[in-house]
Amino acid sequence: MNIVIRNVLLGGILCLSVPLAAQVPQDLIDKAKAAGMTDEQIRREMNKRMGQSGMEQATRTASEAVVTDRTVTLSEGKEMPSLDAQREANRPAGDLSGTVFGREIFSNKNLSFEPNLNVPTPKGYVLSAGDELLINVWGDSELNLKLKVSPEGTILIPNLGPVSVSGLTIETAENRIRQELGRIMSTLSGETDGANTFVSVSLSQIRSIKVNIVGEVVAPGTYTLPSFATLFNALYAAGGVNEIGSLRGIKVYRNSKEVAKLDVYDYLLNGKYNTNIRLEENDMVIVSPYDQLAVVQGKVKRNRIFELKKGETLSQLLNMAGGFTGDAYRKDVRIKRKAGSRYQIATVTEDKYPTFAMMDGDSLLVDSVIPFYENRLTVTGAVWRPGEYELNGAVHTVRQLVDQAAGLKGDEFAGRAQITRLNPDFTTTVIAVDIRGILNGAAPDMELKPEDQLSIPSLFDLREPYTIKVSGAVNYVDTVLPYRNNLTVEDAIMMAGGLKESAATVNVEVARRIKDTKTYENTNRTAEVFNFELNDNLGLISTDGKKSDTVFTLEPFDEVYV
Repeated sequence: MNIVIRNVLLGGILCLSVPLAAQVPQDLIDKAKAAGMTDEQIRREMNKRMGQSGMEQATRTASEAVVTDRTVTLSEGKEMPSLDAQREANRPAGDLSGTVFGREIFSNKNLSFEPNLNVPTPKGYVLSAGDELLINVWGDSELNLKLKVSPEGTILIPNLGPVSVSGLTIETAENRIRQELGRIMSTLSGETDGANTFVSVSLSQIRSIKVNIVGEVVAPGTYTLPSFATLFNALYAAGGVNEIGSLRGIKVYRNSKEVAKLDVYDYLLNGKYNTNIRLEENDMVIVSPYDQLAVVQGKVKRNRIFELKKGETLSQLLNMAGGFTGDAYRKDVRIKRKAGSRYQIATVTEDKYPTFAMMDGDSLLVDSVIPFYENRLTVTGAVWRPGEYELNGAVHTVRQLVDQAAGLKGDEFAGRAQITRLNPDFTTTVIAVDIRGILNGAAPDMELKPEDQLSIPSLFDLREPYTIKVSGAVNYVDTVLPYRNNLTVEDAIMMAGGLKESAATVNVEVARRIKDTKTYENTNRTAEVFNFELNDNLGLISTDGKKSDTVFTLEPFDEVYV
């Protein structure tokens, strides 16, 4: 389906609030058919959009009904589309607003700049035609009125006649209305010393205003906004700035005079919101092209493209990027800069960061610290605290390093240790160490160098694990047990879960590896087999029947078969 037509239909559906059948103008349907869509495709597309639009409309209505009945109306009496709807109608599908820092706030669907209508009326709010005032009088007299400001700028109070309020702030208008009501209510607050009648004036319905947004925005044009709308609200409705639009100098003109200049970076980086002024009827918002862009890469917290004003320095750019990361090299940075028809590399030292002026197209690279230690020693193996240690005046020999690691564990293979030393060309050399001799004083201690790695092997690392295997008619078949000194056949059977009911106790075999091959050099035997019987208590009985309670101690790699 043509994407343009789909977006056209979507814009029409989202921006209107009447039933769907009347929402899509006939010219849009004709355009869709001209693009090749069938009636069935148009109907399915309308049904799909109806479900989405209805859900959004229900959400907005519910949220407004909970807190207040204040509404926004157009001059024609229709409900004004939300800023979200206007923004979505102007947002191309899949548009991510590039990678320039700050532009994403206008495309982030989780960040809404919809004006809050449920706040107390600002005292500085200027009334105009279309506003509706809520006048409450209480005390000795009671009166509740909802009066709309006429195109002539007046409200009509019963029994008083028209009162001019257009151009007045809500606070000034309240004083004027109080003064006029005092003509018919003698006890109104402020008119006599014994006043016990009071009046308050607030907005029950605010007017809509038209604002012109031009320049480098996604969708320039004239927008209908609530009279509470601010500059951010207007930019949000227009889809934000485009690929060349500036975030640093957005201007607002009122009656041909500049009244505000917004720097979005002040809001994003410093939380300053004072230039986000409230807009008025026929205000002009102008977004100019950017002055400078600079790319920041490397060990900073924000690797982005940043918009710069002329004259901003390297220090300011680094602040925009969130500063250095913990592993950044801070003494100097490199900048790639266009110089005529070629590029140049500039190295800027730390003392020049505050004065080095950035230029358009600059690319900043922040390096990391070199992943090399100047004073590291490493010890591994049979010590209590293996790891990395500092090479210093107190630790610079093999013995001192072993002592720093809390000494040997006791399972060390003391006959030989190794030092792996890094050569200047980054090759390595292995140096044998008589660890026993050094610790006993029989051999001279050895000086260490940066990046030396001392490895003291454990006896357990130099041999295969000692185990005992139990198989046959036991409950845990083929159990492999870690070898322990003084482990007996009975112990091994118990650790394998005991005997099964089908176990034959008259023949228990223990197979043992032949380690002394000289004794059996004329045979092919690899194991020696011992046979035993078991009594009711799992005790061994020798096969000659003459000796009971035989104790047979197992050795590493013995295999017991029942």
